[in-house]
Amino acid sequence: MTRSLWDSSVQRWVRSSIGTLAVGLLGVFGFGCSGSDGYLGPSVRLIGSFNGWMRGELAPELTWDGRDYRGVVTLPGETLELQVYVPTLLSALGGTGTPRVAAVPAQQEVSDAMASNDGAATYGPLRWAFPVPARYEVVFSPQQHRVHIDFAADAKDGQEPEAALLIEALRGSDQLPPAEQRARGLALGDALRASSVELPFKNTFAELRGLTFLYCGAVDWPSLSLVGDFNGWRSGVDPMIFALDNTVAYLGKRASGARIEYRFDLHGQRFADPQNAEMVWDGAFLPPNPTNLLGGNTGEFNSVAMAPGYLEPGSRLRRFPGPDAPEGQPRPEVLVYLPPGYAQAGSTRYPTLVVLDGKDAVVRGGYPRLLDRLSQAGKIPSVVAVLVSSPSDPKVRLSALASYSDPTFADVEPKGDAFARWLTDGLLPNIDKSFRVTSARALLGIDMAGPLAISLAWKDPQKRFPRVASQSGRFGWGDPQFAGSPYLKMMQTDVSARIERLTFDYTDGDHPQAQLHDTVLRPLLSSPGYLSRVQFYRGTATTADPWESLRTRAEQSLPFLLRDLMPTSK
Repeated sequence: MTRSLWDSSVQRWVRSSIGTLAVGLLGVFGFGCSGSDGYLGPSVRLIGSFNGWMRGELAPELTWDGRDYRGVVTLPGETLELQVYVPTLLSALGGTGTPRVAAVPAQQEVSDAMASNDGAATYGPLRWAFPVPARYEVVFSPQQHRVHIDFAADAKDGQEPEAALLIEALRGSDQLPPAEQRARGLALGDALRASSVELPFKNTFAELRGLTFLYCGAVDWPSLSLVGDFNGWRSGVDPMIFALDNTVAYLGKRASGARIEYRFDLHGQRFADPQNAEMVWDGAFLPPNPTNLLGGNTGEFNSVAMAPGYLEPGSRLRRFPGPDAPEGQPRPEVLVYLPPGYAQAGSTRYPTLVVLDGKDAVVRGGYPRLLDRLSQAGKIPSVVAVLVSSPSDPKVRLSALASYSDPTFADVEPKGDAFARWLTDGLLPNIDKSFRVTSARALLGIDMAGPLAISLAWKDPQKRFPRVASQSGRFGWGDPQFAGSPYLKMMQTDVSARIERLTFDYTDGDHPQAQLHDTVLRPLLSSPGYLSRVQFYRGTATTADPWESLRTRAEQSLPFLLRDLMPTSK
């Protein structure tokens, strides 16, 4: 053996002997309590749920700097259980009692006792909620019995812009007074909204992938949690972690190639993520609404998150903010159906189908599934469907959709023209800017929305709806005898030159105002200019559920309305 190898062996033996002596002393007195500087050997290791509690050389190392043990560790964005493993003591240090979940940045106390059990003392884990996968600085202070975790100085390197914004806001924030923390939280919310970031945002760092759920806004923070199909929809299992003087709540989830449905839960009240446009109807049973046969806009939605690597194979539904409310009316809720493959077909543009009473068409009519089925069968092209809700109250709904007064409904003030302007001049331009659509459009209206849709085909000087479908349209509105209705008088004008397709479906069970299709409407639309451009389909009312009848009839009307339209590659 050479002298250098001999010297090294001696040095290792001396260090080992000192370490053994330290184990004996610290086992009696407790770490950091023997009057020393807290030195526990040249390094300790961070172990936990992120690495299967491995204690060997693969566990991240924290090295002694003369006062503390420090290290920069790459950790996933999720809630983790952690301990500090001290090789010289054969012990894993953690907390005592029930571990709380700490935000990042924050410090937690570790046990100052070193009672040993067969030479391998173990303490309960410390728990931290890490918002994103990143590089974190971990500092273990033996004398102060604490572990502090914050983002490393280079934590923003290689991150997506939204993750970098969050890191910048959180880093070092536990050292700031509440007013400065609050200012950071408000600034973060403004920056995310200004950059149009959709939440939760996807994150990919090194080989780690996940989602970061955020809630920006003041709430009664102790009870806010995330519920979803990842935790059996159980309240409190995944609490949101508040930071920045409780102005921002976050929760990181490690996920890859997964689709997640979820909601926020606050005091037992569950609601969709207000900053996530992706949604899906929750599928809960909806009893009939005796005051509104179409349903009245009931039904709840779950938010949908798609983790990195997930490709949606089917259609999608998105909430769309839309313009301000029509004059004197409630603001309609707008949902947008995107066909299968929309996210992958980066340059393809699709025809647009606007559906009035759109929320009920989703939750009661199942029209998104109908569009899927018809397009898969090759009966209609793939379309972007804009589903526009109508007011829940029946009287307010009639007011929003009627363009004329009706003596039978004297308390209904007609506001349909204002709604039509909101649709054509407000909503449509926003849809054109926000989605890949062509100039080809069609409009579907049900009940009172049927005559409104037809009116746009007749009256709109810009000809934005040359294709219209009316289901059980109440064309007798405005005249107690029906036949003198202003809608029917309007349709006496031949506009066949601007019409591409009109389709009417109806049943004997419709409202009396809709019982005019065979007797009046057919003759009005029998001129040669309408030949092959107009379809009438009479269905059979065999069920008490109006939406089952409407959906069945739509299987005949939609192919006639849409079948010759095609997506484009521009």
